[in-house]
Amino acid sequence: MKKELLIAAALAVAPAAHAQQPPSGGATVTASTPGKAAIVSAAEITATVVGIDKAARTVSLKGPKGRVVDVAVSDEVRNFEQIHVGDNVVVKYMESFTLELKKTKGKPDAKAW
Repeated sequence: MKKELLIAAALAVAPAAHAQQPPSGGATVTASTPGKAAIVSAAEITATVVGIDKAARTVSLKGPKGRVVDVAVSDEVRNFEQIHVGDNVVVKYMESFTLELKKTKGKPDAKAW
């Protein structure tokens, strides 16, 4: 049984990325200013439910590459009680990445890496 599950997940969230309009239909939004850049992208995958914690409203999803990720499911997901282990779900989520370059004085500190 295939069910649709909408999950908003930000892999890396920063203010510059939030200032962008969220893309739709798999689109990507990019923005940059000198020394700063941000990218926000909508993504969609089909995953298999491998675990459910109803008390915490989380599901463990196994993606097409075999990676298992625990995802918090918001109250906006109305059909949460109908999800079962073994179900295939379509997961729609947002990915964002921001970058800021800063000048430093002297040599870079190897310990920072």
